[in-house]
Amino acid sequence: PNKILVKTYPMNYLDNKEELYELRGQYAWKALFSEREMNERLSNKRISDERKDSPFLLFDTAKLEIEKSFDTPENLVFKDQKYACEILKINEKAYLVNYTNAVSVIWDIETSEILHTIQTGEEYINFIFANEKYFYHLGKSGNLGVFDKTTFEATQVLFLGDDIIKYLFVEEKNLFFYANKQGEIFGMDMNTHKNTIYANTELNIRVMNFADDMLFIGTEGGKVLSMSLV
Repeated sequence: PNKILVKTYPMNYLDNKEELYELRGQYAWKALFSEREMNERLSNKRISDERKDSPFLLFDTAKLEIEKSFDTPENLVFKDQKYACEILKINEKAYLVNYTNAVSVIWDIETSEILHTIQTGEEYINFIFANEKYFYHLGKSGNLGVFDKTTFEATQVLFLGDDIIKYLFVEEKNLFFYANKQGEIFGMDMNTHKNTIYANTELNIRVMNFADDMLFIGTEGGKVLSMSLV
């Protein structure tokens, strides 16, 4: 209960120590680097020869200490700097980490071993989420990849459209909502992977949220719409 997974960013993405502390929190970074090392690493405004990746960390919030550091696999480190951008819990020991080149790695956080690697074929992944049986990738192309949580293998790919702009997973209802540029909203039952809800707002949707069996939709013009699910 006192442990969290924390993303970090490459050192040469940051301009100065103040920005470094602001982005990641001084306790986590003080555990990684001494004050002298940080001063050396940040002595120049941009450090082009620093390491190109950045680990994600298992952080003990009670002790304010890093328990483990998980480095980006070497085959995912390139000139344009790959690092962990999303972390998703699959089960008590397996976590899905999506990297900036849309390659996903499933880590065992107890043994620090890589259990599985997924080449998504996407330019990047917009959204990852999971329910009891599956975990999902929503890619830039509009493809929703469905993966078995036991085998980590893909079971199907669902094309949602190439103009998806907003998305929301409601875990307690096992519903996935997504909206396109035309203002259409779809609600997919993740038990059947079929759309069961549809509405056309004909508005530019900027945000979606869910509370008390209601879907709330915020639009570009400042309107807030609501949709009851009961």
